[in-house]
Amino acid sequence: MKRLIDHAAALVALLALVALPAGAEETPAPTDPQATPKAEKKPAGKAEKKADDKKAKSKKKESVRPNPNRAPLFTLGATDKTNWALKDHLGKWILLEWTNPGCPFVKKHYRIGHMQALQKAYTDKGALWVTICSTNPNHRDFRTAEQWQKIAKDQGLASSVVLLDADGKVGRLYEARTTPQICIINPQGIRVYDGAFDDAPRAFAKEAIMAAKNYVTWVMDAVLAKKASPLRRSKPYGCSVKYQKKNKKKRRKSVN
Repeated sequence: MKRLIDHAAALVALLALVALPAGAEETPAPTDPQATPKAEKKPAGKAEKKADDKKAKSKKKESVRPNPNRAPLFTLGATDKTNWALKDHLGKWILLEWTNPGCPFVKKHYRIGHMQALQKAYTDKGALWVTICSTNPNHRDFRTAEQWQKIAKDQGLASSVVLLDADGKVGRLYEARTTPQICIINPQGIRVYDGAFDDAPRAFAKEAIMAAKNYVTWVMDAVLAKKASPLRRSKPYGCSVKYQKKNKKKRRKSVN
C-alpha cells in the first residue's frame, strides 16, 4: 500500500512538470517574507510636469521681485534751465531735500546756516545734495527759476542742484509730505533713509537746533564708514508740501 502511494505522488509531480510551458522555471519564494519589491518610478504625467513648471516659475519670479526701497527714477528741470535725471547720477550717494523758502521750519535751518553747512560737508565727501521744490505755481510760496537763482545766491546754498517739481509728480512719487524732508539714496539706487531732518520739530533757537539729534549726519556718517544705516524711517515734520490740487471729476446729476 505504501509503495502504491509513493508511485502516485511521483506521478503527480511528473504531471506538474509537464504542465509548465517550455523554458519556464519555478520562481523561488523571497528569502525575506517582509521585503516588498520596489515600485518602478513612473514617468511624470502632464499634470505633474505642469505643476513642477509652475513651481519653478514662481520661484524665479520671487527671485527677481523688485526691491520696494528702490528709488524711483525721475527727470526734473533745474533752475539753470537744464534737465537733471536721477539715472545719470547713480553710483554716488544722493540726498534729496524737499524745501519751500516760505516755510518757517525750512527758514530756521537756513537762517543759522545749518542746512548749507551740511550740504557742503557731504558734497565735499563726494555725495550729491539735490534740493527739490514741489510747490505748485498757484501758491504764494512758488518761486520761478530766476527767483530760485537769487535765493540760492542770497542764502549761500551749497547743494549740487535745485530742481523744480511744479506739478508735484516727483514729490508724490517719493511720498514727500513736509518741508524739510530728506531721502537718502545709496550708490545702488536704494533708499536707506526717509523722513525728518532731525528730532527737534519745536526747536527754533540756534542752540536748540544744534543740540538736536540730526538724522542726516547720523545716517550719512554711518554709511560713509561702510556701516548699515542706523535709521530707516522717521516721521517727517514741518510745513505740508504745497502740491497742486487734483482735479475732481464732477458727478453728473441723474435726471428722473
